[in-house]
Amino acid sequence: MNIVKEKKLENATIEFEIEVPHPRVEEEFKAVFKKIQQTAKIDGFRKGKVPLSMLETRYSGYASEEVAENLIKNTIADVIKEKDLNPVAVPSYEFNGLNRGEALHFKAIVELFPTVSIGTYKGVAVDEQTCDVQDNDVEREVENLRTHFKKPAAKPDGTEVRHGDMVKLRYVKLNIDNVERTYSAVVGEDADEYAVEQHLDGMRSGEEKEISITYPADYVQTDLAGKDVTYKVKVENITRDELPELDDNLAREAQFESVEDMRTQARELITRFVDNKTRGEVKSSIINKIILESTFEIPETVIKAEIDSIFTREKERMAERMGYASDSVENYTIEDVAAIAGLYPEEYSAHLRVEAENSIKTMLVISEVIKKEDLKVSDEEYREYVSKQAAEFGKGVEEFEEIIANSDFKKSVERELTLNQAIDFLYNNAVVTKLPPVTVEDLLKQGKMA
Repeated sequence: MNIVKEKKLENATIEFEIEVPHPRVEEEFKAVFKKIQQTAKIDGFRKGKVPLSMLETRYSGYASEEVAENLIKNTIADVIKEKDLNPVAVPSYEFNGLNRGEALHFKAIVELFPTVSIGTYKGVAVDEQTCDVQDNDVEREVENLRTHFKKPAAKPDGTEVRHGDMVKLRYVKLNIDNVERTYSAVVGEDADEYAVEQHLDGMRSGEEKEISITYPADYVQTDLAGKDVTYKVKVENITRDELPELDDNLAREAQFESVEDMRTQARELITRFVDNKTRGEVKSSIINKIILESTFEIPETVIKAEIDSIFTREKERMAERMGYASDSVENYTIEDVAAIAGLYPEEYSAHLRVEAENSIKTMLVISEVIKKEDLKVSDEEYREYVSKQAAEFGKGVEEFEEIIANSDFKKSVERELTLNQAIDFLYNNAVVTKLPPVTVEDLLKQGKMA
């Protein structure tokens, strides 16, 4: 084997031009034909007794392909060992055929694991938004908790329909099919202005009247599109959700000791949310700044694998949002998902690629910090994590440790803890400027605008 030329390409990729000398090629030809001779069946000859000269004539094309494939794979393996390379995928190769009696010439493309030449990662200057949790934020959260215990209450006969009421209707499409149907909906909840319940203003419980609706030509329900439909509608009954009294009985039903305890825990919940949000945004900003000052070598194979992983997760999230089984979207293509998201396929593909590249670069930066700072998880940190997880699953610490050990999950736990440790290290070594506080409402608006 002779490495004629070695060329470093972009994105952690090396190209080799390699020559396998004629004697080694001939040796492989002989080995291949000997193997063919052992199994070849030709009329007039017993198995294993066909003359080599006949086999060499009849199977020359097949043998050339077999020889080339064997030599290329073995030679690439030798090059990887000799150069102490760490391929991220099976190397590719190209050659222009092989003639017996000649040396074999081919090119091999070897993609290596991604690398990073990290920029400055200590003393990164960032701004951190602060936020004051006010009493009205706490009361809003308490009201949200309160709504979980609302109960429907029937409104008296003769009551007018109002926004937010749940109405039960009986209706007939007089000029369509004249079939009586029942229907329940919350008035004003449906964004469709052509929904029947959007046309009940002034109607009362028990009242019956005719409603005419003209549907546009491009209406989503094709059987109604472009038609003037007359509905005969009767409001069967009206109900409206009623909130329970905010008292200690409600608090205990919601698993709190009292209303005051409910408020205390609501404040703690909001404070944790605010701290996690603001601190998380700062940490992301630090990593993004380090990424901009770093140089990466990432082979295309790794990027494509990450794109596939992200795309799979997005399909699963989409299925969850739409109430579908995850396997129902398994075969969705980028074109399918892009159409649902209202994007062009090229636009959506570009989005996936950017997200994949950023994800890989983030992990490379964090991994490099772990290596440079020699970060490790202490026994105390691991034990604390296990204790928290055991409590969440209602297990004893020893029992939970045994579960982790038997499932070989410990390495994953330690890896996650080390990653978090590295991110905390970056934050603790950054130059953080605290911005003037904003309200919780404004903080949430910032997130939406971003």
